[in-house]
Amino acid sequence: MSARLRKLTVVLFGKPGNGRSSTGNTLLGQWKFDAGFSTKGVTENIQRETCCKTTEKYDVEMDVVDTPGMFDRGKFEKNALKLVDIEKK
Repeated sequence: MSARLRKLTVVLFGKPGNGRSSTGNTLLGQWKFDAGFSTKGVTENIQRETCCKTTEKYDVEMDVVDTPGMFDRGKFEKNALKLVDIEKK
């Protein structure tokens, strides 16, 4: 019996420097998002990465969207409309 395909989108929100990019890399199982130690945050722009995982019951296609820190002046507002475009794709 073949596994059923499930699609999942995870959007990472939070304060600057709280580890959104590191969390995204963990979910993807590979280093795709820039991550580092900084209280100001590392992420400048919204970035979307996709990976596929297989379980006994499902094939999972997962989109992980990394966003700038919500309270990082200007960065989040500048990119907020891009989230709408990402979801349409």
